[in-house]
Amino acid sequence: MSELFGRRQKQSLFVLLFFIAGMIYVSMKQDALSPEAQVRAAIDDMVRGAEEKDLDPFKKHLSEQVQDEQGRNKDVLINTLRLIFIRHPHISLHLLDLNVSDSTNPDVISSSLTLLMGETLLPSDKGNFFLTFRREGDVWRVWELRWDGGYGY
Repeated sequence: MSELFGRRQKQSLFVLLFFIAGMIYVSMKQDALSPEAQVRAAIDDMVRGAEEKDLDPFKKHLSEQVQDEQGRNKDVLINTLRLIFIRHPHISLHLLDLNVSDSTNPDVISSSLTLLMGETLLPSDKGNFFLTFRREGDVWRVWELRWDGGYGY
């Protein structure tokens, strides 16, 4: 009985599979470093930080020049978060929607997110947030934010 694949076909199949695996690895590696992926990771980090009442992700991802629609700077925003963390014994968040979009400026990315927020395991208050990220060196940081129906508006 003859083999299903000859020696050359097995070698060609191996090379093809190796090539495909390499392409998948390279594309995953590039996606993880893409600006959009970095912005999404920063947002996820800040959401986790809020649930854990940890200010470090906000200190890390907010630009020194950040401002909200009221003109509040980084120090004021961090202190506002500190007060929110003290006021609420438990913070529960669920990211409902996240949109990240490029602008005509390659150093700016806009994002909008909708969060369910609350003090119980099942958050029920909905808030909309709009964050503008700016490239600072090789890191993307929040440069401008609007609460638009979110907490603190």
